[in-house]
Amino acid sequence: MNDRDVEERLHSVVKGEQPRAPQSLRSFLRGLPEAQTQRRRGPLAWLRTLVDGVPGSAHRSLLIGRTQLGLGVAAAVVVGLVAGGALLSFRQTTGPAAPTRTGTPTPMQTPQRSGQAKSSPIVASLGIPNLEWIGVPALNKDNMTLPTQVIPLAGGKYLGITASPYGLNGLVRSADGLYWDWSSPADVNAGAAVLTSIASDGVGTIILSGAAQGVDGTLDGRIYVSRDGNSWQEIADESIFRGVTLRTAVYGTGGFVVLGWNEASPADSLRQVAEWRSDDGRSWTRVTTPIKGTSALIVPTQGGFLLSGTPLAAGRIDEPPMWFSTDGRTWARARAIDNTAQKMGPLLSATVTRMSSVYAVSMGADGVSRELVLSKDGGMTWRLVKRNDSTPYASSINQITSLSTSDMEYIFVTVTMGEAASLYVSTDGGTNWVMAKDHKVGGPTGTALLQIGTGSQAGATRILAVGKPGTGLGVWLGSLSIAP
Repeated sequence: MNDRDVEERLHSVVKGEQPRAPQSLRSFLRGLPEAQTQRRRGPLAWLRTLVDGVPGSAHRSLLIGRTQLGLGVAAAVVVGLVAGGALLSFRQTTGPAAPTRTGTPTPMQTPQRSGQAKSSPIVASLGIPNLEWIGVPALNKDNMTLPTQVIPLAGGKYLGITASPYGLNGLVRSADGLYWDWSSPADVNAGAAVLTSIASDGVGTIILSGAAQGVDGTLDGRIYVSRDGNSWQEIADESIFRGVTLRTAVYGTGGFVVLGWNEASPADSLRQVAEWRSDDGRSWTRVTTPIKGTSALIVPTQGGFLLSGTPLAAGRIDEPPMWFSTDGRTWARARAIDNTAQKMGPLLSATVTRMSSVYAVSMGADGVSRELVLSKDGGMTWRLVKRNDSTPYASSINQITSLSTSDMEYIFVTVTMGEAASLYVSTDGGTNWVMAKDHKVGGPTGTALLQIGTGSQAGATRILAVGKPGTGLGVWLGSLSIAP
């Protein structure tokens, strides 16, 4: 072969058709961070970030360190996307802000099915008469999704919602209250972007509040209704919610109430919290509220509803930021009966007992500390709880719940210090407290308290104490061994 032939052969190799890279190399290159960054720049990137990082229903805390959702039918608390894991900020449990998505979900964001091998529940011995706790101190899968708000279903089953940091936003189901199965918001409705709260009338109507992607790139409020928790109907009249994301839902005194607000409005705008009411969960009417901002707490009581938040207008010196209503339509300002209204800020978490008492955690006047407050008449008049020094780190209390009978009240609070969390119980109205923990088995404990009630009746039948996945705090179910 002469020099010319060699040169022509080289040109044919260089300029000819090039071989394709193997599929394994192509997949590897697509998975590089640069490629993921490009993917997140698409028109739905904001929606992916919201759905993957949304915290949780119900309420101010989990907000929610704010994750506040004491989430539950008896107390729906919300705190705009600050709810440490409580969806779209629950004002009942404070918690961390939604994490930024970085491509691969972290372990605690990965939902797991409860079909995994299960450990036998452990019974915690607390030495407190009539109080029973069972639980799983260390889950076989520490990244198993856990609930942030729960309602009971027929047959002893449970249905709830979850949000970061307790799992990817969606529905959760359980046959025992300890192990939970997860399903996507899309399983409720193909258009659902986020689920924020759940409520039930206890006789066949369940509603989910949330939002779907609007035509202008916003999140528009949605209500989904079901009779069994399996098949869901979207409320047809989308215009009724006027583009407002619905944040929390409750049922009481014959009707459903939902609250909503948009967090994207200008910082100097009024941001009045919106409210809608419904007798059947399907037809909704707009109601005016006396509060503003991006957080609120609403709780059904035996005689109506309790509402708390930032007032639209300053009240008198004896008026704390709480209101009560017999029907959820008109609101009257509550009073403090011991000249301590100036020490009471908006409520972060609240619980109602069968003796009509309302115990709550209030933000202190300094905006950092916490106060325990009490109303004996369903939220109309309030006073500070004079507790002693048996509650360590009282300023770190973020959630409260209760189990009660017609003549006995067991009040629980969770005290969170970093990743550690302790559960305390009082049987004398909040004066004396003891740690509710069996040191031999390591529980109960948890960063969130979930009250499981029945319809609008005050008083929970059970409560859940759950810890964020990865903390080793597990999940615990508490109940009374005597009839309520």
